[in-house]
Amino acid sequence: MILLVKILLFVLSLSATAFSQSMVPAFDRLNEIKLLEHDRFDIVGILSDFKAGKLNEADRSQQFWKTALLLKVSYAAGNCSTEDEIWNVSEWKTVSIEIDPRIPVSLKDLGLDLSGFKKERAYINRSDSYFYQSKKLGIALEVDRNEVERIWIFPKDTSGVPLCKTKNAKTFDRKGVFGDVQLEERRKELTEYAPLIPDLILSRLKIEPREVNRDILVKAVAKSLDHETLGYRYTVSAGRIIGDGPDVVWNLGGVKPGTYTITVEIETYCGLCSQTKTETILITSPLSPP
Repeated sequence: MILLVKILLFVLSLSATAFSQSMVPAFDRLNEIKLLEHDRFDIVGILSDFKAGKLNEADRSQQFWKTALLLKVSYAAGNCSTEDEIWNVSEWKTVSIEIDPRIPVSLKDLGLDLSGFKKERAYINRSDSYFYQSKKLGIALEVDRNEVERIWIFPKDTSGVPLCKTKNAKTFDRKGVFGDVQLEERRKELTEYAPLIPDLILSRLKIEPREVNRDILVKAVAKSLDHETLGYRYTVSAGRIIGDGPDVVWNLGGVKPGTYTITVEIETYCGLCSQTKTETILITSPLSPP
């Protein structure tokens, strides 16, 4: 666990200009952690200087945090009793530690030699976000634009503990901690999850001079790939929008003859990052040809 301690101390040292030396002994005790040997009670004792979250018995994990770090410690269900199990150890033995830095940490600053790490793209549509893993060292990283997003510490290949015969264990044996997910099945960057606007439906595309009703019913058809709540923003070259949401009214009362446009854009958690859709209508003049 010496490598883990070095990582933790480094991240914490970035969180203040004068790093408190009083914290060093507490983190030095992390060297005591023995994956696959220590149980949840041992971990609580070792991490006594951290604030501890409530034990999540459903997924057998517990969070601990201190200053600029969030740790998630995962435990075994025991004796290969579930398909999620990888290592054949008894119940509540520590199987991995996930480190979530709460401040920016660059890959270069971390100072790891990645020459022996397996490198895989994290997103199918980008070439600047990667997973790195070394089964020999028992460490994996998620790196986005050279910034370390997450670190996993897991048992080394040399731990000597047999693997379960589960699907997860076989996958880990072949492919490592990130499994055998094919590149085309991997997640896309958040902006790729922005909803598309395949259609903008207007109740009519022409208004004749004799028509008193100058309202056009507008329906925006959008689909969020991750099922989030959508907002709709309309822009018109004339007239005004009545209402909000996917169904609104475009009122063109008092607008002179000519062509006019309406554009809709979807607002999501990433802001106005979706595609836009524009439609054009015509208000004819009394002298316009039929």
